[in-house]
Amino acid sequence: MRTAILLLFAILLHTFCNAQPGPSGQDRQNEMPRSEKLMDRLLRMPDAMLKKDITDIGELKNMKVQLVKLTNLSDANMQFSLARFVYAYGDINSPNVKAVYTDVSAVDEMTRNFNMLQTKLFSEKSNVYSEIMFKTRDGIIGGCYWSKEGWAPYLKLADTDDSYVILGKDDFNKLMSMLDLMKSKLMPDPARKK
Repeated sequence: MRTAILLLFAILLHTFCNAQPGPSGQDRQNEMPRSEKLMDRLLRMPDAMLKKDITDIGELKNMKVQLVKLTNLSDANMQFSLARFVYAYGDINSPNVKAVYTDVSAVDEMTRNFNMLQTKLFSEKSNVYSEIMFKTRDGIIGGCYWSKEGWAPYLKLADTDDSYVILGKDDFNKLMSMLDLMKSKLMPDPARKK
């Protein structure tokens, strides 16, 4: 009897010590990983050996927008593409650039949300400081805030302050054009869970 109680206590202690705080297992399965983990997720696909072909879409302030065409060299029929937002780089061809990868659904989300802000908000004025923000399923934050000159849209591509891209009116229009161009060239990501 004493052995059974000790065994039960050990099992409960082991379970308690290894329990992870946060959402339940079911919720954790439905969570989408941060966008910087997207390439890791793609590399975990069976027989993945990915070749990246990178095409510049445009440049805006401290950010480059690029199209990344991925080909699985193990299965040449498996091709897809991602948007890449590079926000810190000395040499763009260096392996240590700071970039965020995202798929067509996040680009759609950004476009839809920024269009909604433009339609519903940019023509209005505010008497107080206001801020509106959204977050894509890949973790890219966008929004705008009220300044004395009007609404200032922005993107925040990662958790660091150097990933902010504050946009003026012309910059915003250029971003929207780049997002539209990007959407027209993107192919679905086969590793994305619906």
